[in-house]
Amino acid sequence: MAHTITLSDEEYERLTKAAQLFAQTPHQMVSRWIAWLPQPKPPMTREEVEQWWAEHQRFVTSLKPGERSYNDNDDDEAIAEDAYATHTDESE
Repeated sequence: MAHTITLSDEEYERLTKAAQLFAQTPHQMVSRWIAWLPQPKPPMTREEVEQWWAEHQRFVTSLKPGERSYNDNDDDEAIAEDAYATHTDESE
């Protein structure tokens, strides 16, 4: 089965010039792009999802409300504040 993709004259001209740079026809160029695309994957089954979570569960953390997440953009500041808080002299 063949399909047609409609391009404007400008788009086809750009494609033709790009293909010439690689000594290819426009059809060959587009075919190579399509071959490069990843194959679609079918949806995961329930068992596959459970297996994935079993393998990755140790990487998942739970934060309690008010806890600082070190995934924030202010990592250095957050670490410094926590370090300062645990090393301050409480007698002052």
